[in-house]
Amino acid sequence: MHTYELKKKIWSEKDFSIMGWHDSKIWGFLADTENFEFMIDLDYIFQWIHPRKGEKYFKFWVAPVTMVFENAYDILLDIESRQGELEVADLHMVNERKTKNGRFDEHDFRFDCQEEEFKISALVSKCTFVKHQFCRVGKL
Repeated sequence: MHTYELKKKIWSEKDFSIMGWHDSKIWGFLADTENFEFMIDLDYIFQWIHPRKGEKYFKFWVAPVTMVFENAYDILLDIESRQGELEVADLHMVNERKTKNGRFDEHDFRFDCQEEEFKISALVSKCTFVKHQFCRVGKL
């Protein structure tokens, strides 16, 4: 079996343009009110592997990820899922603007999910990938 080599352990909003979020499965949310952080645990698909001749389904290199939104505020969650699951269709980083003191850039992160959408306003986001937990998965 082949392995997947992680390019770096921590990714941020600076890497947003090269990251893809489609079919990432969300497992949980956590608000750390003392540190003004909002965290999302999800399975991130690093690579889609096309079916070989005679195979029917895609395979994937997947790893658990914690997305940390620093200085998060204005978190809007209104989610209804009939199956009890939440899967990302796309993630948009929009509405770039300066903070009220004018010192930093902040964004809105809009998650379009198969079930619903939700939004987080935050100064930055970073994703921590745990390399030793990579796994290769069959069909989603």
